Amino acid sequence: MNLRIPGPTPLPDEILAAHGRQIIDHRGTESQAMIKTITSLIKRMAGTPGDVFLMTSSGWGGVESILVNTISPGEQVLALTAGHFGDVFGKMASTFGANVTYLQFPDGHTIDPDAVSAKLRTMHDVKAVVMTHNESFTGAINPLQAIASSVRANSDALLFVDSVSALGAVETNMGEWGVDALSTASQKALMGAPGLALVAVGERAWAAHTKCKNPRYYWDWNTYRDNMKMYTTPSTTALTVIYGLARAAELIEHEGLPSVYARHERVAAFTRQRVRALGLELFARPNGYSPTLTAVSMPDGVNSDDVRTLARAGGVEFGSSWGRLQGKILRIGHMGQTSEADIDDAIEVLGDVLQQLKLR
Repeated sequence: MNLRIPGPTPLPDEILAAHGRQIIDHRGTESQAMIKTITSLIKRMAGTPGDVFLMTSSGWGGVESILVNTISPGEQVLALTAGHFGDVFGKMASTFGANVTYLQFPDGHTIDPDAVSAKLRTMHDVKAVVMTHNESFTGAINPLQAIASSVRANSDALLFVDSVSALGAVETNMGEWGVDALSTASQKALMGAPGLALVAVGERAWAAHTKCKNPRYYWDWNTYRDNMKMYTTPSTTALTVIYGLARAAELIEHEGLPSVYARHERVAAFTRQRVRALGLELFARPNGYSPTLTAVSMPDGVNSDDVRTLARAGGVEFGSSWGRLQGKILRIGHMGQTSEADIDDAIEVLGDVLQQLKLR
């Protein structure tokens, strides 16, 4: 099956083989060495000398850890959103007692840094701004560096980022840009299996942590920091995921981060070219095309769920849509070790499916 969903991604053979190893001591020297390899790479990907924690959970577990370690009930949070995952970040902050204000943009659009500046100038005592870097609901990537600049110029707010479908595919620099914490996950551009959140924490987020009144136990950064001094985790490490992710880190280091980023851009551009050749329109706006997935608008009278069903019979699994975009778009994942040949095969099947539906 040609898996073209926006994660989990297909595993390269070397990583797949790594997952088949026998279990080892999750606090032994071999496990520690693998965790050190992984965290070293994540620090470089995130552009931070600060802490990186490995948490056995989905990427959203990492996002939740950011909130419960920094935001107290009643504090002001500005949620920037241009799609489903941005919405979820804001809702999660509300769940833990934050007073959340939303700055919303239409699906397919990107967050406007000037609008962020204008909004912040009307607000007072904003503790944090939360946002999704790459909105995989719509196939649009937000201009994180420019948004961070707007936040810094107009407030003292912390900036927290859901980078689940971005980190590892697009250049990110927490330290230079002013991002205070972010969460990503093992199963996207990092080329691992699902099961790990990876959270990078800056100094300003740690300062907020000392004053935060939200309860936490499993997510408490203090315990993760204490364990990371020995390259271990507070609870049992997801060892099989660690095996694969450590091998993925070696492959990424061998290729080099600039080449990895360039490859994602190249394959994304190829995907858009092939989609347009079928006469289809892209859902995201031109200034925000994602390097990790492409969302395709369906022609009138065509439901993307029907397309997915027929494509699956042809050996290709495209990404689903849901909620307000149910049936309206098709999502094509191209993060991780995806080649033009993988995309070519998928688009050929997509063209055949559209022809079948046209002839019905």
